[in-house]
Amino acid sequence: MHEALRALDDADDATRCGRKAATLARLRGAGLPVPDGVVIVRDAAERLADDPDLEAAVLDEVVAGVAGPVAVRSSGLGEDLPDASHAGHRCLRSRSSPTSSGTARSR
Repeated sequence: MHEALRALDDADDATRCGRKAATLARLRGAGLPVPDGVVIVRDAAERLADDPDLEAAVLDEVVAGVAGPVAVRSSGLGEDLPDASHAGHRCLRSRSSPTSSGTARSR
């Protein structure tokens, strides 16, 4: 897996992966039904935003590793704090398209 990514199961460090990912990792570890996923780690996020080729390579790796629908969700590391919300502040390009049934298929 690319150094910019962590499997959701390994994303339990909120300072590197964000609070939402860390919480989801803990919930998966407890056996709750959380879908599989990957996380872009904090130190890689700015590099990806500034380098379209690197962003494309990482996104291609994510999509290639998934059999079925792909969803991309943007979350800021400091999102959902009592005094701030950054939902959707920075979102990677999605490489999916809706099908006639309304689900997304990766390209």
